[in-house]
Amino acid sequence: MILTGDYVVTDAAEPPLKGGAIAVVDEKVAAVGALADIRARFPDMPMRGGAGRVVFPGFIDSHQHGRGLTNLQRGVPDGPLEQWLIRLRGLWPAEPYLATALSAVRLLRSGVTTAMHHHATSGAVPFETEVETSLQAYVEAGLRVTFTLDFRDTNYYVYAPDEKFLTTLSPELEARVRAQVPVRVLPNSSVVFGLLPGLREKYGSSRVLFALGPQSMERSTEKLIGDIVAFAKSEDLPIHTHVLESHWQRKAALKDYGITPVERLARLGLLTDRTSLAHMVWASVGDLAMVKATGAAIAHNPASNLRLRSGIAPVLAMLRAGIPVGLGMDNLSLSDRSDFFEDLRLCRNLHFDEGGALSDDQLWHMLYRGGGAATFWGRSVGNLNVGSFADAVLFRLSDHGLMKPVDPDWRVMDRVLREGSPEAIAAVIVGGRVVVEDGRCTTIDEAALLDRIAQAAAAVDRDALAGRRATIAELAAEVGTYLRKNFQ
Repeated sequence: MILTGDYVVTDAAEPPLKGGAIAVVDEKVAAVGALADIRARFPDMPMRGGAGRVVFPGFIDSHQHGRGLTNLQRGVPDGPLEQWLIRLRGLWPAEPYLATALSAVRLLRSGVTTAMHHHATSGAVPFETEVETSLQAYVEAGLRVTFTLDFRDTNYYVYAPDEKFLTTLSPELEARVRAQVPVRVLPNSSVVFGLLPGLREKYGSSRVLFALGPQSMERSTEKLIGDIVAFAKSEDLPIHTHVLESHWQRKAALKDYGITPVERLARLGLLTDRTSLAHMVWASVGDLAMVKATGAAIAHNPASNLRLRSGIAPVLAMLRAGIPVGLGMDNLSLSDRSDFFEDLRLCRNLHFDEGGALSDDQLWHMLYRGGGAATFWGRSVGNLNVGSFADAVLFRLSDHGLMKPVDPDWRVMDRVLREGSPEAIAAVIVGGRVVVEDGRCTTIDEAALLDRIAQAAAAVDRDALAGRRATIAELAAEVGTYLRKNFQ
């Protein structure tokens, strides 16, 4: 196909082409230039776009978990991270395939064409089944994805051994927790590693990359981290993990090990140029120096960090240090609509200090260059230059007189940032395939998907869930007490 519009943005760092066009052959951009020249070279290609449209590279979500049904939809409100993670055990149940498929639809409709899926098993079905059905959902939706395999083997409830924590509870509550909210056991690392050859053969493609995804340093023994590092080297796999999302994680590491989580990552060999770190809200100057020295990337999640009371990450310090920083929604977008435009605006206005403020150019650099680094797709995504994947958004410029600029030197991507919304998207293309058109996903039957979700939700045992939620509420309160008592 040929993609064209009033403006074609091949790279957010470069001036747009006025009246330009892009020729897409198979999955990639084959040519870029003036519309007349492109049509002459490819006379039989159908055209998409036209007057009133802007063509720009698809967005990159550098950190999310495939939770298409939001936590609010499933009955769990926001709250401080550690207690909120416990409350997630009281989510209204959802089948992994359905949740991931809906997540992919939401992302595509918001202009996201590439995403990092940091798998966090729900325990609803066997681990292998959950991984496969989640991958199948991404393949069917057509979203480009980096999919991580999930690891954790300790400290399920708090940043301390599970048995030690459970003995601090009253005998009555301890018994209920063991029965209703048991430790979620994952297969040992060798079993998870053993899944990779089959997954690669069945799902690996030009749209699916694999990575290893230890949940965090706090929830992984040093033996597990060592196993992950060795396997990553042997299989040339990148690693994506949560780091310093909350101040409790920093305090726990300093108390238990005398060093920060980032220092532990570096000492154990996990911090390399094939690593991306989600959050890093409580990173110090020294932490950032280590990240820079190793070439690792960071995935910033501004809305999630606010909604879970984690804080505001030092993004300007990260950028000044020369660290690649991507943007993610973490399935906790500002409005709960998975509206990437809103989170872009939040990020743009959130970061400022005495040395300056985040600029529009820096925001787009984070989104595209940083996002490519944080998801391990590099420069094959985040631009529409020749040879890159044809992942694009066709955006409708507002024709309302109140929105039209009068300055002849206005910048088109600045306008996209300020007035953008999923409703302004005319089409989304991933690898030359139209996956969204006029606000509807073309690859998944949205109505049928929502019907399946509604049917599954109606079959839930409400009484059993209510009883478990009562226990979870008490457990979450005890988690907060334990953290305040032991890691101040």
